[in-house]
Amino acid sequence: MTASNKIITLTYKLYPESKGYSVKCLDWHCVYTQGDTINECKKHAIEATKLMLPDLKNGTLQKSQYPKLKAHKKSKNTFSLTFDIQKNTKIKIVPVVKTERERIRKSIEKGLKELKEMKRGKRKLRTLDELLNE
Repeated sequence: MTASNKIITLTYKLYPESKGYSVKCLDWHCVYTQGDTINECKKHAIEATKLMLPDLKNGTLQKSQYPKLKAHKKSKNTFSLTFDIQKNTKIKIVPVVKTERERIRKSIEKGLKELKEMKRGKRKLRTLDELLNE
């Protein structure tokens, strides 16, 4: 990782604690924090990372302190943050993977919407082949 890279995406993992959560950056061992809620942890992760970005930009980190970017196993407790190193700003926050519960909920909502449309005559009943070819 060199300071010439302007954009960096880091992966973080939430760990439930007896009171609240802790967060560790899986790509940058210098970045970890905690909070009472998941949203608070994400805000603290942004702040903790932003504190390290000027040193990354200026090249004042020791070799062992640079982020080591790699692919991580997807988990419901992981999320990624993308930063602009030059501007020291967060660009976006993205959950790495949706939880199984969210996926099932969206699937049920889609099915209910289709049923309502069929009842109103706005949608015809589709065959199994049509559904499989979607």
